[in-house]
Amino acid sequence: MDLARRSWRSLDRLPGRHDPALWPADAIAAQNLLDFFLLEKAFYEMEYELMNRPAWLRVPLDGTWRILARHNVVPPEPVQS
Repeated sequence: MDLARRSWRSLDRLPGRHDPALWPADAIAAQNLLDFFLLEKAFYEMEYELMNRPAWLRVPLDGTWRILARHNVVPPEPVQS
């Protein structure tokens, strides 16, 4: 845990770390951008799981649902059939 904490602190010293052209200073805008990247990754993971491990498709689907629910695109809980 201590190593992880030191690693995160060292990121603060990187040049451009607080450059708004690289990452939004506003917390809401930063969360929206992060969610965009997470959705992009989840869509890739869905394709991978469909092609290689269909039984694991629920993992990226659940993550996608949580992100979309946070933005009020879908209801908070998926409908169980």
